[in-house]
Amino acid sequence: MSSMRPFVLTIFTFLFICERQAQAQSYTDLTQFWNMYALLNPATTALEYDLHAGIAGRTSLSDLYLNVQSNILLAKHHGLGINYSIGQLDDRTVQTHLNYNYQFLLKDTRRISIGVAFGLQRNAGDLGTSTYPEPFSATAPDLNLGLAYRGKALIAGAGVEHVIPFYNSYYGPQLNAHASYRFLLGQQKNFSLRPQVLVCNREEYFVGNFNITAAWKEQWWLGGSLRYEFFNDAKYWSVMTGWDIQRRYRLGYSFDFYREKTKFGPLLDVYHEIVFGFFMNRK
Repeated sequence: MSSMRPFVLTIFTFLFICERQAQAQSYTDLTQFWNMYALLNPATTALEYDLHAGIAGRTSLSDLYLNVQSNILLAKHHGLGINYSIGQLDDRTVQTHLNYNYQFLLKDTRRISIGVAFGLQRNAGDLGTSTYPEPFSATAPDLNLGLAYRGKALIAGAGVEHVIPFYNSYYGPQLNAHASYRFLLGQQKNFSLRPQVLVCNREEYFVGNFNITAAWKEQWWLGGSLRYEFFNDAKYWSVMTGWDIQRRYRLGYSFDFYREKTKFGPLLDVYHEIVFGFFMNRK
């Protein structure tokens, strides 16, 4: 029962946020995206860890994003999770999804997973900006699909978000693919390197995320990241660090420097991102 507590706690956190009806734009392009794979691909729900609960917050001077998720593996084959995303930009959106996947057991710890996420998204704008001068509000069902593979050191997958068309084309279907590989180094295998990549594509909207983290005894980790938005030639350079406590609790932080070329000159901004998590595998 104790192993269920983080899962239940995250659900209560999720319900509390829903009760407050926070309105904002969902944005799952996190620098530390490997902590929140299930937001993009439901097939990764409880794929790396039997139990995983996490909260990720990201902010700058003008933007605020929050992502909450909780995943659990049931009866060795069934991954179940709940995701909630909010944020704020020119418009505001709330996205809520229930994830499910079925995991086919292969040799050793290898698995292939197929997943689906169904939920609702609410898009609203009443900020009186140049983008949305008039107030508006819309709610629609949302559907995500995914496929993923987990090996001894490799995790890879692909998915499609927002299969059901929404009135705003920005929230139309989005393809994504991701992969990570962990190299164990040293005589005692105390040092590890983990390069990771995530690419997303929605018509002309194409983003590539590339990062690498180095970990000591699977506790302290340090890394760097580059996100490149091809459609507007914008770059995010990031430095990140974190601490996995007792291989169960996670605290991560990243500092992002943002630069975009515009007709008025370069646009600069900085982001701070914090991740809290709980994870475990049953023996």
